[in-house]
Amino acid sequence: MPGSHARRRLTLISCLDASPIPLTEKILRRPPLLQKRILEAIPDRHMAHLSVFNASPLERTLSVRLGLPLYANDPGLYDLGTKSGCREVFREAGVLLPDGIERLRDEGDVVDAIDTLIARNAGLRRLVVKLNDGFSGEGNAIFPITGCPETGDRRPWIRSTLPHLRFEAPREQYDSYMQKYKEMGGVVEVFIEGEEKKSPSCQSRVNALGDPMAISTHDQVLGGPSGRCSWAAPSPPRESTASTFKTRALRWPECSPSAAWSGDSPQTSSRSRTPRAACGTTTPSRSTCAKAARPTRS
Repeated sequence: MPGSHARRRLTLISCLDASPIPLTEKILRRPPLLQKRILEAIPDRHMAHLSVFNASPLERTLSVRLGLPLYANDPGLYDLGTKSGCREVFREAGVLLPDGIERLRDEGDVVDAIDTLIARNAGLRRLVVKLNDGFSGEGNAIFPITGCPETGDRRPWIRSTLPHLRFEAPREQYDSYMQKYKEMGGVVEVFIEGEEKKSPSCQSRVNALGDPMAISTHDQVLGGPSGRCSWAAPSPPRESTASTFKTRALRWPECSPSAAWSGDSPQTSSRSRTPRAACGTTTPSRSTCAKAARPTRS
């Protein structure tokens, strides 16, 4: 298609505001810009929707003010994409995951979780402590079990050993890491041992009609101090894993963790449930809180 076609459809509008605040907030502060220039630039509002890089409460408000559906997650479902939320979704969907404990809030919770996992995993060599919102593995830290007492109360030893966590992020320090843990929470998981590890990934979403869709698959190239940081993503993945992971990735829309989904609308079936507090419009057929809340993160 010639570029001239796209140029005729493109309208650029400036807020004339260089302040360091989100663009959406600048728009919301200017009702004339929102009500006139933006809406007047949309020829058919019934065929329009908002597509954004990151859906926050600001984008949700803009969607409602414009009367346009937001093609993104309702920010109220963000928790499902955290490490803790993903573990709960995986568990309910029947997707395999490492033994672990989620919804941890501070150092005391981490100590108790480590103690519990050591008790129920004989021969355990190490554990992984993860921040809920860590990215590419850099929110992870390794807790080695070497030297752990085999009898008696293990918690004093765990508490004294915890400051020696082996962080994936090169400049991370224990005090700053635990401060982040208090702010966002996290999980502790069993470290999966093995000489050679594969890390296939599948990206999926729920479309505006509530149907799950597999978007892409790839293998992750892992590196870092413990070999758990994502360094690259070659695609396509090996045929032996692609179909399996597509199947597993499409299980999560069928579950309803923490009552986050609502199926009580007469236009909504159990197969195509729409998130409660749908973005942009409350009409079930047009609610487009569609993109998955990063359900493939582990």
